[in-house]
Amino acid sequence: MNKKLLLSLLFIGCGSGTGTNPSLSPASNPSSAIGLSGVVQSGGTSNRVALAGARVVLFEATDAVPRILGTATSDSQGNFFLTSPKANSDRIFYAAAEVRPGVRLVTVLGPDLPNSCTINELTTVGAVYCFNQFIQTDRISGQPLALRIGAGMDENLVSAITGASSNVLLSAPNADQTNSLRSTRALANLLADAIANNDTAPLFQLATPPGGSAPADTVGALLNIARNPANNASALYAQSKKTEAYQPNLETAPDAWTLCVKVNDTGDDSRLFAGPANTVFDSNGYAWITNNFVQGTGDSGDFAVVLKPNGQPADGRNGTPRSPLVGGGIIGGGYGLDIDTRGHIWLSNYGWGKILQAAGGTTEIAPPNQFLSPNTPGGYDGGTLFIQGVKSDANNNIWMSSYGNDKVVVFPNGDSTNPISFALPTGSKPFDIRFASDNTAWVSCSGGFQSEGIPSLVHLRLSGSTITQLRSISIPIGSALKGVAVDS
Repeated sequence: MNKKLLLSLLFIGCGSGTGTNPSLSPASNPSSAIGLSGVVQSGGTSNRVALAGARVVLFEATDAVPRILGTATSDSQGNFFLTSPKANSDRIFYAAAEVRPGVRLVTVLGPDLPNSCTINELTTVGAVYCFNQFIQTDRISGQPLALRIGAGMDENLVSAITGASSNVLLSAPNADQTNSLRSTRALANLLADAIANNDTAPLFQLATPPGGSAPADTVGALLNIARNPANNASALYAQSKKTEAYQPNLETAPDAWTLCVKVNDTGDDSRLFAGPANTVFDSNGYAWITNNFVQGTGDSGDFAVVLKPNGQPADGRNGTPRSPLVGGGIIGGGYGLDIDTRGHIWLSNYGWGKILQAAGGTTEIAPPNQFLSPNTPGGYDGGTLFIQGVKSDANNNIWMSSYGNDKVVVFPNGDSTNPISFALPTGSKPFDIRFASDNTAWVSCSGGFQSEGIPSLVHLRLSGSTITQLRSISIPIGSALKGVAVDS
């Protein structure tokens, strides 16, 4: 049975600390209001305890102070009902419940308001970990795309409707193949213990960062843990075992309270992940990923992968890409991948196995799915061979490290019919390219995978139709150089 290769999406960020709730005015409530029913409760896998008397507020996030759309108070069964003047947002909706002083729970509802929701400790874990970059002074705020991406990530962790772990975490390649499912439950147990014993002091003490202030409430405590995941990790684990409202949870203490979600779906089970390499993100947050070979063989792959911001394969809806991408000469895509200022995607083609070695060209894609390069092995042929790095400079000149014939080749303004070449010493084996603030290029020359040649850095400038070297000699450095970066 073929095994799908696994990619990890990390949910860790940084941001400002918490403060007090903003003072807001409720939004108007027209006759066409949308109803939202829900329950505020503690626990989710075994014992569920209704939380009565909680003040529930429905918010719409903005780039500043969120809008209050409706309020309610939970009854003796923890149930509530409120109305909202709108059902859709270009950002997101979220609901917060003030259970008692210092105890606040949150659930993220996404850009489309559901009919019902659950607010509990597990939904709070999902909200905090996926939005900790966007939580400031006890509110979620940010730009529309960023907030919608966060909501998609939240759905990977927890169901806002049921308050239970998501199907993504409950299924392979997650479930007990990683510790994230159990970690979310252990984190939820920290809050459940504070609620069950009416005592937030132990949690707040352990969640105080070094040199920082104690959190003001349970959301602030989780924020501190997410932002300082190694702080008091073992002690927090011990605290999480005191009230196990969410089971099964972690059996041993983690090194740090980080979460990840694995994804392994390319969109086509006949083209599975096999040696994914570089990734670029487009303006919609979609991840474009090169793929080296055909799983289970030694042959070049003939596709690239595009994932939605939540890690699901792009499905082609609403003018978006459809994954996997096949065409435009893609063959043996590996290290080279970039996006130019027009949004065009450029992929290098290395080509090996059953593919002729001359197939080392470049593929150009105009999103969502328009291949501009010819559908022959390697795509554009610019006199290149076994391309590694591909980078676009600020003027959309496409630079390529032609590893196989010791050249740097440029397509001026992306024009593949007029390539400009610069010959490097034999055995240079150029690998990666990065640009300085003056738009000059630094090229890492590996000297070969086993460093058969002399590894070096080369500094180049494109002027008109000529590439010139800015130093009379290359700079010898390292061994089998590959990636290179230039700081600000």
